[in-house]
Parts: sequence; C-alpha cells; structure tokens
Amino acid sequence: MTLTTFGTLTTHASAKHHYVVIPKSLRGTWYAQNLDDSSKFDKVVFSKYKYYWKDANNKHGYTISGKKWESSEKHVELFVSKRSSHGYYTIGQYASDEWPAWKKSHSYLWDNNGKRYKYVCLTEHSPLPDEYGNFEYTHYFKRSAWY
Repeated sequence: MTLTTFGTLTTHASAKHHYVVIPKSLRGTWYAQNLDDSSKFDKVVFSKYKYYWKDANNKHGYTISGKKWESSEKHVELFVSKRSSHGYYTIGQYASDEWPAWKKSHSYLWDNNGKRYKYVCLTEHSPLPDEYGNFEYTHYFKRSAWY
C-alpha cells in the first residue's frame, strides 16, 4: 500500500514593519537657552521612537515618529544614522536635507557669581553653515542644570 499526498505549500511573506529607534544615550528631555530671549528655553525630547522639538517662541512643537509610516512611501518619518565613530547621530525627517547631528557630551554653565559647573548635555551640530560659513553648536541640558 502506497500513500501519495498532493498539495501545495504556501508561504506568506511577513509584512513586519521595521521601526526606527533613537539611541538610548540621547533619550530624555533637554533644554537650551533661546537665542532671541535668554529667559526662555527651547526644548527637545528624544523617546524610543519619537523626536520632538519646540522653539520657545512658538506655541506648537514639531514631532517626527519612528513608527508612523508615510502614506505613499515604504518608510517611516524618522531617519537615524550613526554619523561617525565620535558618537554623533544624524536625526531628522526622512527625505529632508536638514539633519542635525547629536551627541551626548559635557559642557559648562555659569552661575550669577561666575562659578562654572560641568553638566551632561546633548550637543547639536547644525547641518548647514550660517551666513558667515560657521557651523553652530547648541548645548541642551537637563532641566535641573538650569534651576
């Protein structure tokens, strides 16, 4: 007696989405003094899947998600790439040309008496030079460093 089986084996390709993740070293809420008004602060928030930035002079901020898929594209809104071996990460909106580089580092703040204090910060390196050809560096600190 012989048993013969005929059939087809169907495999389904997984439609698993790959989310973009912010590096752990950058995550948190960070503040920098506003360039126009030093009594106000710009805010940047890095979570696992989101990049949020708010200028102190604007009512609303700007959010880019590593989970939100562009409706007509096959990628998420957020782009993250390790820029160099020096710890910089390029983070921005996918398919834009303005991606600042971010790095966790240290910098100094001074109190009203001129005493200097060293704090952990995020350093933002602007992707484009200013009108004089210089690149800007902005230091974002934890809220506790400012108060």
